[in-house]
Amino acid sequence: MKLDYFDLISPLPLEIYKVGHIKSPKLKEIAEISYFTYAQYVTFLKMKPIDYYDNLNENNTDQIQEMIATTKYDLLLLDQSFRNIICAALNFFFEETFKWYDEYESFISMSTLQVEPGIEPEYFVTGMINKENYSDITDIILQRVHITKDENEVDDLSKVKNKRGLKIYLKIHKGRKKFNKKTGGNSSLSLPNIISSVAAKSNNLNWNTIWDITVFQLFDAFERLQIIDQYDVFSTQVAVWGDKEKKFKFGTWSSNIYEKD
Repeated sequence: MKLDYFDLISPLPLEIYKVGHIKSPKLKEIAEISYFTYAQYVTFLKMKPIDYYDNLNENNTDQIQEMIATTKYDLLLLDQSFRNIICAALNFFFEETFKWYDEYESFISMSTLQVEPGIEPEYFVTGMINKENYSDITDIILQRVHITKDENEVDDLSKVKNKRGLKIYLKIHKGRKKFNKKTGGNSSLSLPNIISSVAAKSNNLNWNTIWDITVFQLFDAFERLQIIDQYDVFSTQVAVWGDKEKKFKFGTWSSNIYEKD
């Protein structure tokens, strides 16, 4: 499920029917739990079976057999520590509070009916995250913090039909990982650096106000500032040198940076 631009920039929780309300966390909420904890939550929510089995030897038949038919949700059933971190992440990103129930193999949020004093309250389920919706829920959470799904990755290894296909996929994955490690991450695009850059460059956001915007709004503002910078440079060049080739487009500073035509 791909969210539209409005839902992404909105600061309000997004209601998912029979699940709950997914928040778009503000920067100050991340500061409250620490950037390290937030980064850990995001890493685990993004984690795919291939990442979990990252040290797998593609020649080990037993391990390969174990990987086949593994989904993102299966990782929750295999590893309690992994499941505990996911539960904490869900409780950060949702307005509701979820708890894992082994008997249902699901994260469930509960509420109570108002009853008379002295009478034991009645509990009822308000939301459930299970095997059917877990992948979609994590994807929506990640979209709201400006993380898009990699279309080249496989969330469900059961889609890889046999051992030979899995071996090929493992080699491709390791090659991609080696390339990413060699090229390295861009430190200029880290969340702390973008916060600092936008606070320094923006006309209306500063060190006092920036903490009240959401993560997605921050990245959106950062990208918009870059477009405006480029527009200002090009418009100055056109004013000085002219535009004989008619390449300059007025109003490109307001182009839609998310929903491309």
